[in-house]
Amino acid sequence: MNDMEKNNMKSAAVYISGPHDIDSLEPALQDHARECGYEPVEVYRDDPDVQGHPQLDRMLEEASERGVMAIVVNSLGDLARFPGQLVKVLGRLMELGVGLIAMEEGIDTTTIDTGVLLRVVKAVVDMQHRTMLSTVTQRRSNKAGRPETEVDVEEARRLRAAGLSFGQISSILKAPKGTIHSRLKK
Repeated sequence: MNDMEKNNMKSAAVYISGPHDIDSLEPALQDHARECGYEPVEVYRDDPDVQGHPQLDRMLEEASERGVMAIVVNSLGDLARFPGQLVKVLGRLMELGVGLIAMEEGIDTTTIDTGVLLRVVKAVVDMQHRTMLSTVTQRRSNKAGRPETEVDVEEARRLRAAGLSFGQISSILKAPKGTIHSRLKK
């Protein structure tokens, strides 16, 4: 590529996070950026063992200042650990007017309407949230443990008032002694 062609290329930042072989991934992402018509201007790397994504945050802050038109990543999973985080990152990129190229998924938001992609991802996140919520609600409505023993509390009170022990009441009502005792305490 000659200097004239290079000057006409739009700039891109490369972002790497996760347990990748960086020695082979970095050049692959830079080559992919060039294939998509972008010149990589900087590579940002986050250590997967570090809490958060400090380099991603730095890259997003510097993107508009440096005239970056696209971010190139290996996969969407490198940008966020959870779908909700991905929606936030995509929204931020959209605000900045910066495209996203995810090599593994074959996504290039510089060639499609980013708003459509964001709405699709948000719909998937909402669907996942509703599914999780209904599962949690269903689990809470199903009581765990042994089924509750039916006890005629009024009869147990009458027998206790008559002077019978909890053991005797338990034998008559065919219920555990501890259950009789706890029901009469209520």
